[in-house]
Amino acid sequence: MSSLIDVIVRLLGQLSRMQLALHKRLLESEISSAQPPSRMIRAGRPTDQGFCWYHRLYYRCKMEDVAEDRLLPLRVRYIDASVNWSKYSKPWDVIFGHSKAGIALFVVCEMRRDLPSELPASTARQQDQPKRRAYRPWHEPYDENYPHAELAVYMDDRRLTKERQISEEAKKEFRQIISDRSRVIRQPNA
Repeated sequence: MSSLIDVIVRLLGQLSRMQLALHKRLLESEISSAQPPSRMIRAGRPTDQGFCWYHRLYYRCKMEDVAEDRLLPLRVRYIDASVNWSKYSKPWDVIFGHSKAGIALFVVCEMRRDLPSELPASTARQQDQPKRRAYRPWHEPYDENYPHAELAVYMDDRRLTKERQISEEAKKEFRQIISDRSRVIRQPNA
């Protein structure tokens, strides 16, 4: 089953790269336009938490965030990282107003739900074990960016918003997972 999911994820990445290449040829001006496309305008639409496993998340990146075709782990935000959701967005929407930025892509199913996956071997007592944090996308629309979402972190169904609430193990593992599973589909420019 996981090999089928890997194939689907790879195909979704290829589709996004083809969409981006076609867009570059046909509509390059939309990226640098002064007005956001109408699909990005909230216009009273409600929030939507109906993320599916196959939905893509687009992440804006800079040159210092990227090595070859992947994100560098230490450059990935581990709390409330900003993304655009493919349900309401095209890949290039995430760089609207940032024409030199790059675009990284990952798929919802590639995000691990609970971190850290392995507890330290030196931990002997239950109360000493780090509490698991759950990472999942959360639709957080803006008036001029309806597709905006954040990679939120939760503990016991409570959203964490402070850095000190997240263990070092969870931060490190989340960053590595996003780095390993992201694909840069548009390289940032200098």
